[in-house]
Amino acid sequence: MRGKSDKEYWTQGDGLIRVAGWARDGLTNEDIYKNIGISFGTFRRWRGDSPLFDEALKKGKDVTDRKVENALYK
Repeated sequence: MRGKSDKEYWTQGDGLIRVAGWARDGLTNEDIYKNIGISFGTFRRWRGDSPLFDEALKKGKDVTDRKVENALYK
């Protein structure tokens, strides 16, 4: 697993795809930052520093939220 020194990896390209996938799979932010190997403070900083990273998390969670909403509706 990649760690703190790989901010560049996690905030673009394949790293963003993995982050979005984890969010889409229903992992919490805590699960995600632990998977990356960073602290909560670093995670928050990355979200603020990288609009792409933040958007990947939001889009991934939106998909999961919609699936849950649809299941509840049915």
